[in-house]
Amino acid sequence: MNIREANELDYPELRKIYLESRRKCFHWANIKEMSFEDFDRDTIDEYIILRRR
Repeated sequence: MNIREANELDYPELRKIYLESRRKCFHWANIKEMSFEDFDRDTIDEYIILRRR
């Protein structure tokens, strides 16, 4: 298994995954208020790592 640090090129796909999972799992929240930009806001100062397939 290969692990690496996420970079800006990964962010579009990570934003998509983040939004889809929030809309699916947070059924009590208003999904219309969720956006791709939430990923950027919610991951400020986070160290993001990825597993390569």
